[in-house]
Amino acid sequence: MSDALIGFEVAPYELWREEGVLRVRLKARTRVELREMRDLLRLAQAMDLGGRMPLVVELREQVRVSPEARTLLVRCSRLRGRPVAFLATDRSDRLQAEFFLRFNRPSFPFRVCADLEDAADWVVRWAPVHEPRP
Repeated sequence: MSDALIGFEVAPYELWREEGVLRVRLKARTRVELREMRDLLRLAQAMDLGGRMPLVVELREQVRVSPEARTLLVRCSRLRGRPVAFLATDRSDRLQAEFFLRFNRPSFPFRVCADLEDAADWVVRWAPVHEPRP
């Protein structure tokens, strides 16, 4: 009997909920296509049934999101009204986010942040009151 390697597909993101805020970290050197974005949005919906919890999106270096995936994200965010803090530490990512903000004028609260502290300060005004579970 020989040893067989078993491979697992790993999502190009991490998603978690922390004190009334959804956090997404897109992993370094990945490309997010429509399929991954659909999965991410479904998971976010399962974690926040009301769909109003603020979202902090953090990009690692060299992340690319396809135009179709970006369009789906904008459409779903528009429907929910979910506040989004876009954390872009890389200059090119900040420029792309500012470009998006300027030309798309989202109907939901959207802010481009340079660091995690800035994002945390901004989302705190949108976050529901965190109540510890009994």
